[in-house]
Amino acid sequence: MAFRVLIVANGFVQGAPDSFPPDVQKLFEQPHEVRVLVPTRTGRLAWLTSDTGPATREASALVSDILGDMQRKGIEHPPSGHVGDENQLLAIEDALTQFSADAIVVVGHVPGQDNWHERRVIERAREQLGLPVYAVPITADGEVL
Repeated sequence: MAFRVLIVANGFVQGAPDSFPPDVQKLFEQPHEVRVLVPTRTGRLAWLTSDTGPATREASALVSDILGDMQRKGIEHPPSGHVGDENQLLAIEDALTQFSADAIVVVGHVPGQDNWHERRVIERAREQLGLPVYAVPITADGEVL
């Protein structure tokens, strides 16, 4: 049976998965199945006014970019992906109802470049979900730190 990995992508990662930290790379060395979740990343004003249209379009484009990149790199099992809620923990919980993951990889921006919805999502996911949660910190340019 394939190891199932849910990738929560707050941005595009240059050189993924080879640029991932070693502990995350190991997840992809065994037979695996991947689901990509791109949360809607709204600003505070858009969130307050429920104006999620632009953020949803950006998230949808990011899903397409990531899946296209994975397919070009010859990922063995075709990945699937979708856009999720702006509340990232809720988006992860929703994704887990459809995709029973063995591990979660959260690609998030470093402090100062992060969206307010990204903050503390890794800690909260580790506390509440009972699954291994790995962090891949990236810059605004998609470089892994």
